[in-house]
Parts: sequence; structure tokens; C-alpha cells
Amino acid sequence: MILETAFPFSPPDNGITAPQGGEAHKAIDQALISSILAGFFNQSAPGEDRMGAEIVKLLWEWDPERITDLVRLCIRVGTHPESWKTAKGNVIPKPGKPDYRP
Repeated sequence: MILETAFPFSPPDNGITAPQGGEAHKAIDQALISSILAGFFNQSAPGEDRMGAEIVKLLWEWDPERITDLVRLCIRVGTHPESWKTAKGNVIPKPGKPDYRP
């Protein structure tokens, strides 16, 4: 369920037009994505979807082809799922600073 929600199958090419002249999507392969995921810390903060790096790595182990296809399509058409672009931050004041309120 998580895999289907966060990493949907890329739609068929019909109806999707890529910007002309772009070739960057051809450089995306499983080795590249795997190396990028290897650099993520498992204890990183999750996004709004509540998925941290550890879960993304697990999903990668289950279906690397699906994730590779989705990333390649995002690069090809020049857009990404909205959930990949949003973040929520929390400010944690440090003791000893003027704004600190216990």
C-alpha cells in the first residue's frame, strides 16, 4: 500500500509530452538511484507523508524498477509528485538563547 501510494506506477507515455531536446532522463538508472539512497541517513526526519529514508530504502529493495521508472519520468517531464516537494519544519529553541522559553 505504501509503495503504491508514494511511488505510483508511471503512466503510459500517451498524453505525456516531454520538453523538447531533453536527454537527462536517460542518465537515470538503478545504479544511480541506489548510490543516492545509500547516502541517506536512516534516522533522517520523515516528510509530510511520514516516510523516512529507512522506509524508502525498504521500498527500493522491493521494487527498484518501479522507483527508477518513476524518477526517470519525473526528470523527463520536468515535474515531481507534490508530496515530494513539501516539508514541515519545527523550530526547537536552544537553552541560553534570548528566545528560549522553558
